[in-house]
Amino acid sequence: PLLVFYVLVTGNQPSAVRALCMALLVMLAWKLERPVSILNLWSLAVLVVLGFDPQLLGDLGFQLSFAVVLALILISPPIYRWLVGPWQIDPLIPRALVSRPHRQLESTAKYACGLVAGSTAAWLGALPFMLMVFHRVSWIGLLANLWVVPLASLVVVIGTVSVVASMVATPLAVAVNSVNWAVVRLLIAGVTWLNAVPGAYLYVASPEVESRPAQPELICASAGSTTLGLLRHGDRTWLINTGNDFGWLKVMNPLRQYYGVNHFTGAFLTEPSVSRNGAVGLLVRERLVQRWFLSAGQPTPAFEKRWQAVRPKEEQAALVGRLVAPEELDLGDGLTLRVLSPRPGQTSSRVADRAAVLLITYDGRSVLWASRIGFGTELEIMRAEPELRAEVLIQGTHGSEVNRTGAWLQHFQPRTIVLAAPSNRWRSRQQLDLSGFATGQDPVVYRQRETGAVTLRWTEEGITAEPFIQPALDAPTPPGNGSRAPPPRQ
Repeated sequence: PLLVFYVLVTGNQPSAVRALCMALLVMLAWKLERPVSILNLWSLAVLVVLGFDPQLLGDLGFQLSFAVVLALILISPPIYRWLVGPWQIDPLIPRALVSRPHRQLESTAKYACGLVAGSTAAWLGALPFMLMVFHRVSWIGLLANLWVVPLASLVVVIGTVSVVASMVATPLAVAVNSVNWAVVRLLIAGVTWLNAVPGAYLYVASPEVESRPAQPELICASAGSTTLGLLRHGDRTWLINTGNDFGWLKVMNPLRQYYGVNHFTGAFLTEPSVSRNGAVGLLVRERLVQRWFLSAGQPTPAFEKRWQAVRPKEEQAALVGRLVAPEELDLGDGLTLRVLSPRPGQTSSRVADRAAVLLITYDGRSVLWASRIGFGTELEIMRAEPELRAEVLIQGTHGSEVNRTGAWLQHFQPRTIVLAAPSNRWRSRQQLDLSGFATGQDPVVYRQRETGAVTLRWTEEGITAEPFIQPALDAPTPPGNGSRAPPPRQ
């Protein structure tokens, strides 16, 4: 009854149901005086659980729980026998002739070998899920289990003592629970420390992802009103904007995990503000970026304060460069990045106009990363680059003035436009002026509020775009169509 009650209290989790089934089957075997085969019990537990709910077969918790237990059954015993062999006392020697310290050493060795064998087997059982589902391999888990298992067992024992103590005196139960809480905090502190060890885990690319793309690809991820970029080519990966802490943790970090990116060759921070690049401190602490490139525009005070906290370490090692026009960076293997703005001495009261504008070129085909610059900065770039064209334009919405004007679009003649999600609804209603394009030659427009991430790939035919969510074809105003109305008055 206590086991059933425990399973009900824990919400009928697959791991708890599995443990209950195996425990009940062991008790039934003892009751019937039948030999116990742990592998047969495991198989029968699978059938019983799936008999009650066949849909659990697709549940990750069910798969992980039974896979780890199967690994403990099949892999742990041979590992244990191999480890404990050198420490065992010769069975032909009478125990009475063995010294007490020698017997204690054997007992300690058996316990330690059991921990190592169980930890290794559980890690190997979970390894396929780490590779296929979580795209991360954590070797530190082998050490963490050696810390967690003894302390977790102690927590269970102390918790049981607390339940018994509560029947005697409430103050006694409170005292026992205080001890238990101290053990739990010790457990958490140890796991947190191990997780912070550099290189504690390794990201592995999803099987359907090309780990080293022969042609460059740029994944434009949407984090609120900010577009984050992951530029991949061969064995090099560059980051364009970190996002704020939430954007990094919820968008870009899972994305780089999916693509198996363990470090960035470089990071380009196009807009020096916390809302667009506030997660810089997280990346510096984890040593994820080999070299930083910051916009030469004046940063916001909040970003400057955050950057100053990590700046000395990076700049002392000459790991920081500045994005200022007309600098051009060679990213290797024919991939180049050219800075169009800001120019030396260029100033603006708006942080969006102090952002870096990047032209990424490969095999003669370019992507223009225009951040959120306004109409004034657009005019300066058009005057400085009268012959420049770009096959793809990536641009957000300016906070206070019109941008992405008809003259700007006509100047670069992009075939594809990726629009970052606007920060407010009024800006979301701003139409694109496509009157400068020939009939039937309108660019395809992807609005990230509706499509999410957009992947751009350089191919022999041009730069292709693949949205994460295909726009609905029956929408009243399909994403991909702009407006051919007269341009707005400036």
